Amino acid sequence: MKMFKLPVIVLVIVVLASCNGAENKADGATNETTINKEEKSGSENIQQDLPPVPAAAAPEDSIGASPDNNEILARIDQYLVSKPEFQANGSGISNAVVTVKNTLTGTTFQKAIVEVNALSADGKIIRNDFYTIQNIEPGDLETIKIPAIPKAASLTSHVVKIKSNELTNGEMVLAGTHFGQGQ
Repeated sequence: MKMFKLPVIVLVIVVLASCNGAENKADGATNETTINKEEKSGSENIQQDLPPVPAAAAPEDSIGASPDNNEILARIDQYLVSKPEFQANGSGISNAVVTVKNTLTGTTFQKAIVEVNALSADGKIIRNDFYTIQNIEPGDLETIKIPAIPKAASLTSHVVKIKSNELTNGEMVLAGTHFGQGQ
């Protein structure tokens, strides 16, 4: 008799659990679906009441079309802008930094390699270094600290390699114009 009661009890528990409050479902809708419908209709009303968002203005040098990936890669220094800032004195450069700003609105750079050239007073390259920066979101400004460089009169910088899911499909590629020694 005990063997017979155990399967009956299990069956009753399973049936009750599967009903899950059937008395609330008489009209075919649960509280949860009613709330979700109210939230959706409320958010739709809010969005309809907002004024339309104006389209972003095109850059001045643009003819109305946004640049494609190859154009961005070829002119990367216009979009991932690097700018050296330093103090030059008679013994060289000190307190130098290079700032890199991502001016693209829909592109994140997972990695970028920036070449920094230290130039002598006559314009010859004394030293060139490569610095890696990572995770540059749209509008971000990254700073690279440059150690003191004796005998240097100025600095130049430009981006030479980038990795971006949007532009390079996650691959590290050469970008921009590549300068050789003495240029």
